[in-house]
Amino acid sequence: MPLTTTSNYATVRTTLAADVANAGTFTVPYPTGTVQADYQGANAGNTSDNMLVFDPSGDKYVGAQIGFAYGASNVTVTNNSGVTFAAGRTAVVGLPRIDPIQRYNGPKAII
Repeated sequence: MPLTTTSNYATVRTTLAADVANAGTFTVPYPTGTVQADYQGANAGNTSDNMLVFDPSGDKYVGAQIGFAYGASNVTVTNNSGVTFAAGRTAVVGLPRIDPIQRYNGPKAII
């Protein structure tokens, strides 16, 4: 199913150091050149556009399946998917920001 979004994504790639169970969390740094204010207030993307894609499998979790909390120095990612993310997997975290409009039209889009 195609995913259409009004968010502009900044991405962070990380390898999970431990299993992340449902309702569990892990943290990632802000993408180079961005800070907390780039994702809050007038710059905030829609939470329905939250995205995490595992590389190279393409397994994708979007919207309410994944939560982001923007802290002063990093982003806490919450797994709301109902499954455990296994240690050692490479996650590409898509942090949505408003403007410009981007469209991703593939079921396994890598951001």
